[in-house]
Amino acid sequence: MTFTEPEEPRWPASDAHEDHFEPPEPAPLPIPRARTVGGVLALTVGVLLLALPNLLGLGERVATPLGLLAGTAGIGWLVIGLRSDAAPEGSDDGAQL
Repeated sequence: MTFTEPEEPRWPASDAHEDHFEPPEPAPLPIPRARTVGGVLALTVGVLLLALPNLLGLGERVATPLGLLAGTAGIGWLVIGLRSDAAPEGSDDGAQL
């Protein structure tokens, strides 16, 4: 029994335009609200105060509590500002037969 090299598969010729998919342009990013910018800014200041306490010329004993407060306030501000997308009671968008 002799070994023969397998043939390459022959795929049917296809139209180049049929196999090409061009996705639509993505939607533009929404502009963040002032509340979101404030929360991210407070969180950033908190992290900077914790990482680099001498950045503002403050000692570690002053910068650490301020950094913790600013970071916690930033996270809290962002969580409080979350939008509630819950549907009101009674609205059912399920299948209708």
